[in-house]
Amino acid sequence: MSRVDTLPDRLENQLLTIIELSKVLSNNAAYKDCADPPQIDSGGESAICSAITFIGEIAHNDFCDLMNASEGS
Repeated sequence: MSRVDTLPDRLENQLLTIIELSKVLSNNAAYKDCADPPQIDSGGESAICSAITFIGEIAHNDFCDLMNASEGS
């Protein structure tokens, strides 16, 4: 199986991961200014934001590769 063949699955997994990480941040933000403290501190939130950015950049590159491969077909 070539790299191009795995791109749709990789892209789907990357986007699903971004969705789930975003949900974690949203849920954590809901606890701010509440009696129960958020489970993730600002350093953890920053790390999740960095992960979303990193995965998003990879997803963008994979999407471009997939579009270039489809144009070459």
